[in-house]
Amino acid sequence: MKNNGLFSKIMIVTVVTIFSFGTLSAKDWFVKPNASGTGASWDDPCNVSIIGGTPAGLADGDIVRIGAGIYQRSTSLSISKYVTIMGGYSAGLTGTTIPVTRNLAVDSVLFEPTSGGTARCLNIAATTTPGFYSLIIDGLNFKGFTMATANGGTAISISNSQGDVSVKNCNFINNVSLNANGGAIYMGAVAFNITISFDNCTFTGNQATFTTANGYGGAVYFNNGTTVAKTINFTNCLFKNNTAYGRAGAIYGTTFLTMNITDCYFDTNYCTNPADNTSSGGAIYIAGGTQSNTVNMLRSIFVNSSCTAKGSVIWFNTIPKNTLNVTDCSMIGNYAKRTSTARAAIDADTYANLDVVLNNCVLSNYNNNSTGVKQSKYADLMLLNPATSASTSSTFTNTILNGTHFGNVRNNTFDAIQPDTLYSKTQGFLDDATINLALAGDLKITNKIVFKKTFTPALLGNFVEQKIFDVKRLLGIPMTLVANVPVGYTLTVDGTDHVGIGSDANISVPVASVDPVIVLKSSTAVAKLNSINANITAENGVIRISGIESGSKITAYNLSGQQFFSNTSTSDILSFKAKGFVLLKVSFNGKSSCFKLLSE
Repeated sequence: MKNNGLFSKIMIVTVVTIFSFGTLSAKDWFVKPNASGTGASWDDPCNVSIIGGTPAGLADGDIVRIGAGIYQRSTSLSISKYVTIMGGYSAGLTGTTIPVTRNLAVDSVLFEPTSGGTARCLNIAATTTPGFYSLIIDGLNFKGFTMATANGGTAISISNSQGDVSVKNCNFINNVSLNANGGAIYMGAVAFNITISFDNCTFTGNQATFTTANGYGGAVYFNNGTTVAKTINFTNCLFKNNTAYGRAGAIYGTTFLTMNITDCYFDTNYCTNPADNTSSGGAIYIAGGTQSNTVNMLRSIFVNSSCTAKGSVIWFNTIPKNTLNVTDCSMIGNYAKRTSTARAAIDADTYANLDVVLNNCVLSNYNNNSTGVKQSKYADLMLLNPATSASTSSTFTNTILNGTHFGNVRNNTFDAIQPDTLYSKTQGFLDDATINLALAGDLKITNKIVFKKTFTPALLGNFVEQKIFDVKRLLGIPMTLVANVPVGYTLTVDGTDHVGIGSDANISVPVASVDPVIVLKSSTAVAKLNSINANITAENGVIRISGIESGSKITAYNLSGQQFFSNTSTSDILSFKAKGFVLLKVSFNGKSSCFKLLSE
């Protein structure tokens, strides 16, 4: 997957290592396309209908190993046992060979409907106590399923389970719920406290459409119609081009949920109803109910999602209290199109019932003004002013907001409310020619900030690391930076240094500069970050760490958390080649610090 040319993120790990620890009397079943054997080996494989209990004998803890190929379905497979279903095995395997690794890309397992088929693929209906086991689905692809029922989920429906459900390394492509909810995934009112997890999965082109009703949750719909809490986890997942007619282009959730979204990428999910003020939750919609909801977002990116009403990224129907915790996330270019009253990327029905915590985040989004003209003003979040409302406890730390609407009063004064938050008073970073680096007082910056031409989804990390922002430069229009640069820092604009004086200074950017490079950095040669002295730069694909102690261990990880570099320095400088998002760990003498940066 290409991320706007900045860095590539592999959403499906194509080579998976299998670790076997043994299970209690677990049995392996071997499956190949159109087979009719007993399933005792790859030479005597059974049909994929074993998942639904045919032939008989499938028991809790068993492992169903599915060989590469296409598996067409005209009827649904109902899963009543807590088993592990694994795809990605070569069609050429013999005997009872179980390879150490699976190549999911080469040995793909595809589930698709027969021509004209209108049944869902899998229905999870495990009604017994799970004991030691959970239900695991790993390494499958679901493409092109279409059905018409209010309880959608054309790929997987979870109608009942007393045990946890884990879906890993799966792709959900172009599945459609007609006049229904949940284009690919649907969870009914399961009356048990369970955890449902999606890890390293992609959801692309799924739809929840509308004729006379429904049309919620383009990719996923969770209907927790009970008073029993559920936990829903999405880790390292991609949601792209999913659509819902009514609400929630990607994910719809109802009452008493804890939803954790970690290292995920949401791109161009939207609601399709064209009427003004009719659809909310471009990416996510959290419905109200009798119990509170909590949504936690970590290191995730939301771009280009839209709706015709409110909440281009996430909308809360906030009865009762709900909480949104967002850390190291970017919400860029999402569009809430309502014209009667400008709305925002993070939005709620009742502002007083939503607490928002933003930490190390960047928000710059769009809405419409009262005449339907697209703007970036007040398009980031809707909240009550914490200075005047005791009912909300929202806090922002090390966060950039392009435009914010507090309650029914557009409050442009953040000094007493959010001292660590950078805020653009006027049109903001995308549309305005004036940018203020410190409207909310002195920013706590200990290294540097780099401004570039356009906002990028790679806007991760916090202010103590290298951080990349963007300025839309309108050619031929003079640009002025109103910069309150702290003493001890230098602002460099296209190679010209401006030493910080601790108060506002007007700095002109040359009209001829198409892509102005603006760097704010410590005036000292070495900046002390956390407990480790280090000066880190990334230029031309080379990461250079200087000012470190000889013997420091340097370890680098990519966006997926995979280590790709480790070395111990023999001097105070160490460099290596890397491109894309890098998480860097510097360790010495029992201390360590982590830094995030983008290498181009």
